[in-house]
Amino acid sequence: MKNEITKYITNLSEKQQFNGAFLISKDGEAIVSGGVGMANFEDNIPNQNNTQFYVGSITKTFTAIAIMQLYEKDLLDLHETCERFFPEYEQSNKITIHHLLAHGSGVPNFFDTEHFLDCFTKKMSAEQTFDIFKNKPLNFDPGQQSEYSNSNYILLGLIIEKISGQSYEEYINEHILKPLNMNQTGFPKDLTKGNSLAEGYDWDDSDLKKIPIIYSSNLYAAGEMFSTVHDLASLDQALYTDTLLKRNSIDKMHQSYFQPFGYGCTIGDNLNKKYVLFSGGTIGYTSLVLRYVEEKVTIIVINNISHNLNAVAEELSSIVFSER
Repeated sequence: MKNEITKYITNLSEKQQFNGAFLISKDGEAIVSGGVGMANFEDNIPNQNNTQFYVGSITKTFTAIAIMQLYEKDLLDLHETCERFFPEYEQSNKITIHHLLAHGSGVPNFFDTEHFLDCFTKKMSAEQTFDIFKNKPLNFDPGQQSEYSNSNYILLGLIIEKISGQSYEEYINEHILKPLNMNQTGFPKDLTKGNSLAEGYDWDDSDLKKIPIIYSSNLYAAGEMFSTVHDLASLDQALYTDTLLKRNSIDKMHQSYFQPFGYGCTIGDNLNKKYVLFSGGTIGYTSLVLRYVEEKVTIIVINNISHNLNAVAEELSSIVFSER
């Protein structure tokens, strides 16, 4: 299996269809991991299994875990409205924390506004991002349907700060990253000279171009974090234990409430097996953690060239379960 996985990944790399790092584990042990292609094409620095990448919306998984930790401490109720946190927000008396977690709120996605480019090119605070959508009408009545919205997780990040008295970054560091020794995971402000963060690239017709400087911190609790495949494997394994959360809370996260969304994840089936998916994409990077919980098989792939990884993860699943 290891040789077949390596051959498949190498072939993708040669076709310029995958450029990043990967890790496949079963029963908590890595079957195979590594890196292919370049972390920095200009300086000829290769990707390795300890290369750091921005993971986009996998940040939402950390946000959801944090909210569930506060729930376990009885500091919030999942079905309370957001009015006590955002009294200035006219819609807050209709929207519950549950709605935000599972993308059932109707809050418009700030990515879909005229300010989309500002989210990457101008330094913004979470409060300034909130201002983008605060006065816009809901797209639907909360709880009536689902629609993916980054705005939901901007609000959840602010709730974490209001309850904990810590910044979002401080809370995640203290309550998730440090307990799991995820030393290669963090936030844009943590990056220092000499770090191993891969450069992000995108295709311009047939030419590969380094992405312009963007403010990833603007994505806040919806998508600002970076990580490695090994650190994400540590997070995966922690969700089989009570290190971060009790089993009941983890089970709540991994239910499909507003199809296909759980809390900080999506739920689905592949090869007649249920999976929990953490995925992310931002300019120049894509990431995916595909967890077959019952089989205790996890597939982690991260790319530093904008490219959808769903087909890659599905083919790796077929190899692992020998159903090609």
